[in-house]
Amino acid sequence: MKNKRDYTLLLESGNAAMMEKLQLNKHKPGFDKISLLYEYNRICDEVQELRDELSNDIIDHRKSRWEAADIAVRCFLIILECDRRI
Repeated sequence: MKNKRDYTLLLESGNAAMMEKLQLNKHKPGFDKISLLYEYNRICDEVQELRDELSNDIIDHRKSRWEAADIAVRCFLIILECDRRI
């Protein structure tokens, strides 16, 4: 029976997309000063961008993938900062 919850595939796909976005944004500041509220607000902005993209009559799946990766990276930044404070 096929595993319908393939965590490895899920994480490999997500990590690949996030690494692509991070490589494109290497010029941006590092992760030493993370504001939890700022990252939350950026997630809200990115969610709207993804929603707009998915609402198009013709969906650009590459762009949708990158918008989703933007959201995931911001979520990971929040996790990173929370881990630092625990």
